[in-house]
Amino acid sequence: MPLETTPNFAFLFLKTILAMVLVLGVAIVFIRYIMPRLYGPRVGGKQSLIHVVSRLSIEPRKALWIIRVGDKISLVGSAEQGITKIMDLEERDLS
Repeated sequence: MPLETTPNFAFLFLKTILAMVLVLGVAIVFIRYIMPRLYGPRVGGKQSLIHVVSRLSIEPRKALWIIRVGDKISLVGSAEQGITKIMDLEERDLS
Protein backbone atom coordinates (compact mmCIF):
# COMPACT_ATOMS: atom_id res chain seq x y z
CA MET A 1 0.00 0.00 0.00
CA PRO A 2 1.58 3.33 -1.07
CA LEU A 3 2.10 6.01 1.51
CA GLU A 4 0.00 9.12 1.06
CA THR A 5 1.91 12.33 1.54
CA THR A 6 0.37 15.69 2.14
CA PRO A 7 1.35 18.34 -0.38
CA ASN A 8 3.81 20.93 0.80
CA PHE A 9 1.76 24.10 0.38
CA ALA A 10 4.67 26.43 1.11
CA PHE A 11 6.65 24.88 -1.75
CA LEU A 12 3.65 25.09 -4.11
CA PHE A 13 3.06 28.72 -3.13
CA LEU A 14 6.72 29.61 -3.72
CA LYS A 15 6.67 27.81 -7.07
CA THR A 16 3.55 29.75 -8.12
CA ILE A 17 5.05 33.10 -7.08
CA LEU A 18 8.27 32.38 -9.00
CA ALA A 19 6.28 31.42 -12.10
CA MET A 20 4.28 34.66 -11.89
CA VAL A 21 7.47 36.72 -11.50
CA LEU A 22 8.96 34.98 -14.53
CA VAL A 23 5.85 35.64 -16.65
CA LEU A 24 5.76 39.28 -15.53
CA GLY A 25 9.46 39.69 -16.35
CA VAL A 26 8.99 38.27 -19.84
CA ALA A 27 5.99 40.58 -20.40
CA ILE A 28 7.97 43.65 -19.30
CA VAL A 29 10.88 42.76 -21.59
CA PHE A 30 8.47 42.20 -24.48
CA ILE A 31 6.59 45.48 -23.98
CA ARG A 32 9.68 47.57 -23.25
CA TYR A 33 12.14 46.28 -25.85
CA ILE A 34 10.52 44.07 -28.48
CA MET A 35 7.27 45.95 -29.26
CA PRO A 36 9.00 49.28 -30.09
CA ARG A 37 11.19 47.43 -32.58
CA LEU A 38 8.14 45.81 -34.18
CA TYR A 39 6.08 48.99 -34.51
CA GLY A 40 8.83 51.57 -34.98
CA PRO A 41 9.18 54.89 -33.20
CA ARG A 42 6.13 56.75 -31.98
CA VAL A 43 4.90 59.64 -34.09
CA GLY A 44 4.13 62.95 -32.45
CA GLY A 45 6.80 63.05 -29.79
CA LYS A 46 8.62 66.25 -28.87
CA GLN A 47 11.36 65.57 -31.41
CA SER A 48 9.01 64.53 -34.21
CA LEU A 49 8.60 66.68 -37.30
CA ILE A 50 4.96 65.62 -37.67
CA HIS A 51 2.34 67.26 -35.43
CA VAL A 52 -1.46 67.02 -35.49
CA VAL A 53 -2.75 70.58 -35.17
CA SER A 54 -6.45 69.74 -35.20
CA ARG A 55 -8.87 66.89 -35.93
CA LEU A 56 -12.56 67.07 -36.82
CA SER A 57 -14.59 63.86 -36.89
CA ILE A 58 -17.23 64.01 -39.63
CA GLU A 59 -18.63 60.47 -39.37
CA PRO A 60 -17.54 57.40 -37.41
CA ARG A 61 -14.72 56.54 -39.83
CA LYS A 62 -14.24 59.86 -41.60
CA ALA A 63 -12.28 62.84 -40.33
CA LEU A 64 -10.47 66.00 -41.39
CA TRP A 65 -6.98 66.59 -40.05
CA ILE A 66 -4.76 69.66 -40.04
CA ILE A 67 -1.19 68.44 -39.81
CA ARG A 68 2.12 70.26 -39.65
CA VAL A 69 5.07 68.51 -41.28
CA GLY A 70 8.18 70.55 -40.68
CA ASP A 71 7.25 74.06 -41.80
CA LYS A 72 4.34 73.00 -44.07
CA ILE A 73 0.70 72.79 -43.00
CA SER A 74 -1.81 70.57 -44.82
CA LEU A 75 -5.48 69.67 -44.60
CA VAL A 76 -6.00 65.94 -45.13
CA GLY A 77 -9.05 63.73 -45.04
CA SER A 78 -9.16 60.18 -43.73
CA ALA A 79 -11.78 57.58 -44.57
CA GLU A 80 -12.00 53.80 -44.91
CA GLN A 81 -10.49 54.06 -48.39
CA GLY A 82 -7.37 55.85 -47.16
CA ILE A 83 -5.91 59.30 -46.54
CA THR A 84 -6.18 62.13 -49.09
CA LYS A 85 -4.41 65.47 -49.10
CA ILE A 86 -7.05 68.13 -49.67
CA MET A 87 -5.02 71.33 -49.69
CA ASP A 88 -2.01 73.17 -48.31
CA LEU A 89 -2.65 75.83 -45.69
CA GLU A 90 -0.80 78.95 -44.62
CA GLU A 91 -0.05 79.93 -41.04
CA ARG A 92 -2.59 82.77 -41.35
CA ASP A 93 -5.33 80.21 -42.19
CA LEU A 94 -5.03 78.77 -38.69
CA SER A 95 -5.91 82.04 -36.93
